[in-house]
Parts: sequence; C-alpha cells; structure tokens
Amino acid sequence: MLDLRFVPATADDVPEVLAVLDRAAARLSAAGIRQWPERFAAEAGGDRTLVSRYELAL
Repeated sequence: MLDLRFVPATADDVPEVLAVLDRAAARLSAAGIRQWPERFAAEAGGDRTLVSRYELAL
C-alpha cells in the first residue's frame, strides 16, 4: 500500500505547486476537458495568501 503524507506548502513551494497544476491542466485540456485555465500564475502576494490560509499542500 502507498502511504501519502500531505504537508502545508510554504511560499518557497509555490512555483512547484503551480507547475504541478499546469501539468494537470495541460492533461485535462489534451483530453478535451476545459475545467481549469491553461496556466496557473502566481499573483502578486496571492501565493502568500494561499499559503497562509493553508490552501496549498504538497
């Protein structure tokens, strides 16, 4: 069995998290699913808000 552990992301993790979301969005788009934007971009200060509210996890 695979053990998964989720931990809160830090501001330093935001580029990696956005890259994962970009890859997922590309796969959805390739399958014809238009659920997410083509790219997720960090907004000025927005990434820190997501991290501080624990809305990003790794």
